[in-house]
Amino acid sequence: MKIDEDLINLGIKEAEKLGAEYASVKISDFKSITYEVNNDVKSYYINRVPGCHVRVIVNGAWGFSGSTEVNDNEIKKLTNIAIKLGKMNAEFRQNRVKLAENKSIKGHYCTPVKKDAFEIDPTEYYDILQSSVHEAMDQSKLLKKSRASIISQRELRFHGTSEGAFIKQELDRTSCGVTATAIRNGMVQSSGLGQNFATKGFEWVETNKLSEMGREEGRTAAALVVAERCPQEKTSLIIEDSMLSLQIHETLGHCTELDRILQTEVDFVGPIGKSFFSPDEIGKMWFGSELVNIVADATMEGGHGTFGFDDEGVPAKKTYLIKNGILAGLQSSRETAAEAGFEESSGQYLGTYGYDKPVVRMTNLNLLPGEWKKDELVEDTRNGILMSGYRTEIFDQRRTTFGFGAQKSWKIEKGELTTMYRDPTYYGVTLPFWRSCDGISKDNWGLGYGGGCGKCRPGQSGRVGHFCSTARFNDVFVGGGGIYE
Repeated sequence: MKIDEDLINLGIKEAEKLGAEYASVKISDFKSITYEVNNDVKSYYINRVPGCHVRVIVNGAWGFSGSTEVNDNEIKKLTNIAIKLGKMNAEFRQNRVKLAENKSIKGHYCTPVKKDAFEIDPTEYYDILQSSVHEAMDQSKLLKKSRASIISQRELRFHGTSEGAFIKQELDRTSCGVTATAIRNGMVQSSGLGQNFATKGFEWVETNKLSEMGREEGRTAAALVVAERCPQEKTSLIIEDSMLSLQIHETLGHCTELDRILQTEVDFVGPIGKSFFSPDEIGKMWFGSELVNIVADATMEGGHGTFGFDDEGVPAKKTYLIKNGILAGLQSSRETAAEAGFEESSGQYLGTYGYDKPVVRMTNLNLLPGEWKKDELVEDTRNGILMSGYRTEIFDQRRTTFGFGAQKSWKIEKGELTTMYRDPTYYGVTLPFWRSCDGISKDNWGLGYGGGCGKCRPGQSGRVGHFCSTARFNDVFVGGGGIYE
């Protein structure tokens, strides 16, 4: 597949010739290899997704067209379609499109990788996966299934604009995970995170120690299937790892996306995406306790949402969304930033594949560490519940209320973890919940979750990461879900 600066320039010059005030051309080549062991069944998948798109502003309105074909003729075709659509949109626009300022850059970014995942022999992958599955299944006769997988991804991304930007990026991502499922008297319980992506190479697989992970998930699943359901009460709640990541993602991430706030997002939870505050509340709104600091940081080493430049050529940035509990910033594109009166974009305008229209996206949305240790949080809690591992989610489209289900939980009595419970759930209202946070750990801070984020229509799954540790919240309603007594 041909990818070079000449092909980018072809689309830009064609767009300008047809009257475009602004033109952007993106070309990408994405490949992915998945190795999987499901009990003793081995699987192998290869996915290749080439793509390109042309975005233009003509007569003050957007035009867009994308394709999975990448060649000279297709670029010209896409440019003509984008121009025609832009002119049609201009007949109905209320205001001319404006873009926040951005310095045009000719740049190159490459994911720092210690071990190239595409150079590892497949037998090594399968040895690791089979070992982890066997470790899980050996923990109990109640274990009926274990699945382990490793995914290696590589994306070449080229982007240029009529403003003079030309950017080349080589992005590597690796994911791995193990799940275990136990069955007893018709009850099914699973434990584990199927995938957890990082912008790293094969070293990410080695770091995760899948055999140890399989052993732990097998033990946990076997314990859950004989455990009691989490009791209903209003209590202190300690959340960690992927469960805390989901809390950050859904109740703080989406509601701070500026396209959602400006009601220009079409998504899965309503005809028009919304939020519960406006840009003029930055610096005023009390979002959480003074311990809560949230950043959107596309510069984080190893984060799934890490890159060099977004799809508008804006360099990766670190932006405070919540600082000492106060709303401090929003996630934006050049267009939404200009509409809200901001000087610049936060650099979060991204499409999943080359043919996708970019949208405002979370990158790495992180809850910064506090001063506690995890054990100290537990020891300081007289009565409460600790939950770990995400399972289910529900929320209203403005993200003012929520309900989440975790994989496992433990009772905290007089500062000690005691009884394990299954099917734990909790629910609440976003602002009172974050305002009740009175402790965040520092010793176990890291990548809690790296995965996908569904947004927009046609649907795209964005690449996001969440770095966090363990946090405590007070006066939370908890209970037990599921259908088994």
